[in-house]
Order: sequence, then C-alpha cells, then structure tokens
Amino acid sequence: MITQKKIRDALPAEGRGTWRDPDHPGLEMMGNQRGGSWYLRRRVDGKRIRDTLGRWPGLTVSGARKAAEALVGATALKSAAGGDPLADREAKRQEKAKRREAKTVKEALDMYAKAHLATLRSGDHAESVLRRVFAKILLVSLADMTKPDVIECVDARREAAPSAADQAVRYAKPFWGWIAARGYGDDLLVGVKVSQTNKRDRTLSVIEMGKILVALDEMGPDSPALVIRTLIATAGRLNEVAGMQVSEVEGDLWTLPPDRNKSNRVHLIPLNAEALAAISQGQGAGLVFPGRNGPYNGWSRFKSRLDKACGVRGWVFHDFRRSFATICKDRGVDAVVADRCLNHAAAGTQSTVMRIYQRSEMLDQRRAALDIWSDTLAEARGIAAGGTVVALA
Repeated sequence: MITQKKIRDALPAEGRGTWRDPDHPGLEMMGNQRGGSWYLRRRVDGKRIRDTLGRWPGLTVSGARKAAEALVGATALKSAAGGDPLADREAKRQEKAKRREAKTVKEALDMYAKAHLATLRSGDHAESVLRRVFAKILLVSLADMTKPDVIECVDARREAAPSAADQAVRYAKPFWGWIAARGYGDDLLVGVKVSQTNKRDRTLSVIEMGKILVALDEMGPDSPALVIRTLIATAGRLNEVAGMQVSEVEGDLWTLPPDRNKSNRVHLIPLNAEALAAISQGQGAGLVFPGRNGPYNGWSRFKSRLDKACGVRGWVFHDFRRSFATICKDRGVDAVVADRCLNHAAAGTQSTVMRIYQRSEMLDQRRAALDIWSDTLAEARGIAAGGTVVALA
C-alpha cells in the first residue's frame, strides 16, 4: 500500500526529486518532503504531454490516481466526439500562463490591498500583519507556493505570539481565497482552522505594574519604552499611542482624531503626570515616539525584552486597560467614568439618558480618575523599587 509517509521518505528533504507510481504508468510526483506537484505523462494523438493534477500532500496518491483516470477518460470522450483535446489543452495552458505571469505573493498582496483592504477600516493593520508574517515568501511565485510554506510562516509567528498568529490566519484566509478566485494560484489555506483565542481576564497587580514601570524607566528615553509608559498612564490602545502626533498634544490634553480610534469620533484624553513625563521625553517632530520608518512596530521583540527585564509573566499590553478599570474601581472611581476613559462604545442595553451621559466628555471626572491612576502608578513604582513613593511633578 502506498502511503503519504512512503512517498515522503522517497523524496529529498530539500531540492527536487521524483516519485513515480509503480501501479499507474505516467503518474509521478515531483518535489521534496515539504511538498510537490502531481503530473501525468501520456500520449495524445501521438504527442507526448504532461498534465498537472494538483499539489501534494494536499492531493493524496489515491486522489491523484482518480484525477488521472478522470483526465484520461475525458480525453477519450472528447476524441470520440470529434473534438481536439490538444487544441483545448493548449488554449487552457495559455490562459493559465497569462493569469499567473509574474505574480508573486507580494504582487498579489499589492493588488489585494488596493482592491479590498483599502475599503476596510482595519485594512492598513491587516496589510501590515500579512506583510510581516509572510515576509519570507513575498518574492516567491504563487505557482511555486505550497501549503507547508504558508503554514511554516504562521508557525514561526506562533512561537513568539500565539494570538498574533491566529490573527494572521484570519487575515490570510480571505487573501488566499481571493488569489484562487482570480486564478492566480491555489487557495492554500482551505481547511485550515483559526484557533479560538480564549477571552482574557488577566489583571495586573499593583506590584506587577510597578515592576514593569521600573523596567521601563531603566530603558531610558527609548521610543518603545516611552510608548508603553504612555500606554499605561493613559489606559489607551497600543496603535493609538504609538501613532501619537505632536500636533495632537496641547498642554495636558491629547486630542485623538476620529480616524485613529475605534469610536470613530474625536476623543479627548486628559494627560496625567505619568503620561506627561513620558511624552516630554519623546524625540519626534511629527510622531511623538518615532520608529525607524513611521510608528514603532517591533512589539513582539520589545515585549520579550521587557518580560526579561521586569520578571512579570503571562500578560499582554492590552491587560493594562483591564487593570486600569479594576484598580480604579477599587479606589473609588465610578465605573461609567472609567469606561469613558477607556473610550468604550455605550452598551446597547443602556437607556438613552445613560448613553448620552456616557458619551459626554466628562473631562473633569476623567481627569480626576486619571490623576488617581497616576498616583497609583507612582505608588507601584516606589513599592517595586523598594524605596520611597515619589509622585511625578
């Protein structure tokens, strides 16, 4: 019995080899242990031809045999009906070659971004994720791509950030479906399921917050460290803080425009002492915290570095927001005020009056809440450092 393992063992680990089916003359698979293509070599009207049947290991030997038999049968019927199988085959080959010509993963992604992602609110983020996760294969021709090539990129991302890998698959599945729908290549993610990320309930303790803050302080005026300090102080979202513009900050107020926050409306954020201390060290002219080419985006590497420096484990940047809400509640901050600080949309079950109340600016109440939070962070820093608690001026 011919098994997948038997075929894999007969192929080289790298490069290109050929396995020929001993029970079906002309049926062969060319590739290596990571993947390859099935071909059928035969004669039609006295001419030697080679037909491509599909990709292995997605197409098993049993499936390839059935495909070969179906192709031979279809050719026989075509000839019996007076048709010209070779002419039809050549027309299909030319059409396929035309559609696949010069299409690399990068070229397809450029087209996909322009045609589809540009219409989505999260399109820029989706494009960034796809380019980052699949950077290794961007210049590979779609005709040469295999399912293991794509999965390998996702698995590499999963080692550093499991939830980010799941997000990459969510963005990649429609991308490869788009590729297949237009005939540029195969849908290599058919059957690949997206892991369900468990809902997080991690809340950082005051001492854990302090350890993280001390580690950030020791990193000095490094852009990513300043971003995370500001992120903690404002209880904001990472992409919003990382993209903070100098023009958005005036005195102790940060005006976040509609196109840069999830609420799709202007959001005013009072800046407490902790936030102002970090922002004052920003070194940008456009961006407050500039990266090499735009906002800093090497967060997985920075997170690993920060984990080692602070000794706190099992947390993500978004946990700061949950920690803010929990700790502020314990310190007497009204839940509606805390929720407004987090810029959450009003819940559908709230009354009209409550929705209007929650959507109001509530600047004074939010400023007081964020000042309480700033004092809490100063306290946490002092406890973690083992010294006197000193509030930032």
